[in-house]
Amino acid sequence: MTDPLETKQLIELHLFQLPETNFTVEQMQRLVISGDRPLHSSESPFSPAVLSADELKRHHRIKAPNGKKMYFLSRVFLKHILSQRTGTRSTENLYRYLPSGKPVFIDHPDLGVNWAHSGRFFAVALVEGNSIGVDLEMENPKRSINALAQRFFSAQEASEMAGRPKEDQRKYFYKLWTLKEAYIKEHGGSIAQHLNHLQYVQSANSLTLKMGKSRLFHSQQPSTGLHTAISVGLQPYALSEIQQYTYDIRTQKGVLKLERSNAPFSLWTEIRA
Repeated sequence: MTDPLETKQLIELHLFQLPETNFTVEQMQRLVISGDRPLHSSESPFSPAVLSADELKRHHRIKAPNGKKMYFLSRVFLKHILSQRTGTRSTENLYRYLPSGKPVFIDHPDLGVNWAHSGRFFAVALVEGNSIGVDLEMENPKRSINALAQRFFSAQEASEMAGRPKEDQRKYFYKLWTLKEAYIKEHGGSIAQHLNHLQYVQSANSLTLKMGKSRLFHSQQPSTGLHTAISVGLQPYALSEIQQYTYDIRTQKGVLKLERSNAPFSLWTEIRA
């Protein structure tokens, strides 16, 4: 029998980046993967057949045209990853939501899954036999981080942020915010429900989660201002390894193509709990 203390827990992160230029519905209908294979052989990615009944209801509630496109594409990407991993047809209803708000596979409940999007980025996180949460946030210079910190951070966290140089405060805010959101998405609930125990303590060289029940990881891409955090349940593994896969959507001769990117992997920092 394999000793878990001698093995690694493998975490998959699939990160999709949409192009900055606008694209049409017609282009989305011809979206292909790896340059030559249609994402769906019988239905277009922008067809209602791709979405389940619940997803269609969510889509109809979205008013902004770009929001509707992003929702469609995010579900196309999600179902592509899940269908490749499980062998299930990508147009089927693969998941449901628990009362806590956490998604769970219907036919593969032992495969932990979570997803998030921010701006042009969408991420899917997977782990075998464990719970997982992921959050993405793009730095927004117009966001009132001080007001949010006063409302959702502990007094110690808000004080730590305020005591930092101005140029570092925003990065520190997004680091804490994504870590909190990832933890909450793993466990279910809201920030307000976790305020009493979800507190990070900054020491000289490390950040520690007080009363934490998870292993947490954070990365930052300086070029894009994108912060990513992952939270996974505590398990008796010696190490957790994150395998990151990055995808770009490129326009070539009027056709959108989803291709694996050669972008450098993010550097991940584990947060002590």
